[in-house]
Amino acid sequence: MAKLSRTEIQRSLNLRTWVFWETVRRNSAYRSAVAGLIANWQNEVNGVWKKRSEWSRRNALQGAVDAFHALEGYAARAGDIDGSIRGKEFMNREAQVMMIIDDGLKARWMPKVSLIEWKGGKSLTDFLPELHKFEQQWHLKFPVPSSISLPIDDLITTCWCRPVRIVSHSQDTMVLDVYPAVGIEIVSSCIRGTLLNFLPKRRRGRWMAWRLVSRKAGIAGKVTVEAVVYETRDQFRNMEQMVLRVTCPVSANLQSVVKTIKIRASEILGSTDRSNWRDRDYYRSMFAVVDLYGIARSESGKLRLGPLKKIATEVNLPSHQVRDRIKAFRALRSTLELP
Repeated sequence: MAKLSRTEIQRSLNLRTWVFWETVRRNSAYRSAVAGLIANWQNEVNGVWKKRSEWSRRNALQGAVDAFHALEGYAARAGDIDGSIRGKEFMNREAQVMMIIDDGLKARWMPKVSLIEWKGGKSLTDFLPELHKFEQQWHLKFPVPSSISLPIDDLITTCWCRPVRIVSHSQDTMVLDVYPAVGIEIVSSCIRGTLLNFLPKRRRGRWMAWRLVSRKAGIAGKVTVEAVVYETRDQFRNMEQMVLRVTCPVSANLQSVVKTIKIRASEILGSTDRSNWRDRDYYRSMFAVVDLYGIARSESGKLRLGPLKKIATEVNLPSHQVRDRIKAFRALRSTLELP
């Protein structure tokens, strides 16, 4: 298999991010979950807040609800955009959406103690703990309205878009969770970015605050790669059965780290290329077919020949290809670990 360039790897990750969001926003359960979460927050905000100690919770709720409604208003004003094309307009809209969300979540993390005690070592308190459960279920850090037509990279946490995660780090070692089923070339690129960009840079002079991963060969450092099996939260958490825990010294050679992970991944999994993704045009036609057939009918139920033939005429595809695209949409729910 030919080695992918950095541009091709970035395009592949961008494609998966777009496919993930387009699939999620067409998920009926996601729309219900978002509506229910926002309704619960709004009811709690409208309740009676007697204690001063509860005001922090109320402020966090009000900010999150206001941010959600601001996103709905922004989507109505700005209109739809092709989220698969990352141009200047995409970047501008993504920045505007993130500004709305960041502003709405300013009051999420606050100290329950005084400012002096907090600076003395007290940790912050999360006044929106519901977002943790929401993220575990939908791989999104915030309930984004389905009317938003572009994926927001900073909010998506699925393994298919974030195949390398930092578990812990110190001055001497870094521990990573790696999801090789995404594709070893993509994983290797993300590991390079993690090791080279996450750590602080050299200080001027002879000494360094932290030792960096070296690009030069011959730098000794033992890299350990172990298979980790987490307890699955539900039947859709298939990717968590294929996690590699990588522990590497910060002073190791970069190429040696990547090579070791490739070898160990091949030994443990038997194959390092398990992902099977199609091109952008295929997914565009798939989502067009789903919209025409109806989201509810596309998610489950028997596929009727009559509507399929009608849709085939509109999208200029044979009936069997229309049927195959609906089946591919259903399969994405399992692939992307969606309820």
